[in-house]
Amino acid sequence: MSHPETAKRVLGYMNNIWLYTISKGYCKNNIVSNIYRKSIISKHTPTHYAKITDTVILKELIDAINDYSGNISIRNALRFILLLPLRVGTLIKLKWEYVDFKSNTLRVSRKLMKVKDKKNARGLGLC
Repeated sequence: MSHPETAKRVLGYMNNIWLYTISKGYCKNNIVSNIYRKSIISKHTPTHYAKITDTVILKELIDAINDYSGNISIRNALRFILLLPLRVGTLIKLKWEYVDFKSNTLRVSRKLMKVKDKKNARGLGLC
């Protein structure tokens, strides 16, 4: 199956349905529990994208973002991402409380970041 997370979720829903039917006395056994997950659900292999070091490719990316004619919020989010040297996982965990408007900085807890030393916060200048 091409979407392992969806398949796991569906199998979980099916298991819950069968457990419900057993609890109500409609069935005697759960046929879903006999399914060996690993035989039907492929393991998810994440795709890692290399950083862009070629200035020509970077310019193409920036031009594509600026020329994006879809949802304005998406275009602005993509522009915002260009300005912050953060990983996707850290970006999606950002909160307004991390922004210090007086000093124009973004303080990100190292606990949110993929770093070895998780103690201090990292500050990024916003202006």
